[in-house]
Amino acid sequence: MEYRIRRLTVADAAEFARFRMLMFQEMGEVADAAAAEDFRRRTIPHLETVIANGSFVGWLAEADGVVVATGGANVFLRLPTPKDSGGRDFYLLNMYTLPDYRGFGIAAAIVEAAKALAREQGANRIWLAATDAGRSVYAKAGFVPTESEMQFYLGER
Repeated sequence: MEYRIRRLTVADAAEFARFRMLMFQEMGEVADAAAAEDFRRRTIPHLETVIANGSFVGWLAEADGVVVATGGANVFLRLPTPKDSGGRDFYLLNMYTLPDYRGFGIAAAIVEAAKALAREQGANRIWLAATDAGRSVYAKAGFVPTESEMQFYLGER
């Protein structure tokens, strides 16, 4: 399977919102088609804002010019805790691959793109809440489980 990963732009907000809607539908968190469409529509302007101001970064995977997977990260500065030095964090979210494209390493490629950008931006940590289906992808990428999440340290702890 040939695919390419590219960074999300403001122009991609509607497509990312569609994949986010599909993810929540698959998780059973959206009641019906009308609620799903309302959720997608409400998501677009928020995505446009956070992509434009840099507090959200994301990636699209395309196969034959069609988007087949997405992933994103909230980017923020975090205060130190007793266990780490704080700093820039990436919170990985909205990882979703269309069912027919799963098992080809696309999600893993998006995770690696997130790790590369996090390093480039001087982040200390990437963390996420993993579903059972995604846990192995993150473990293979070096994420370590905690009680409620998985995390990958890039820098100082």
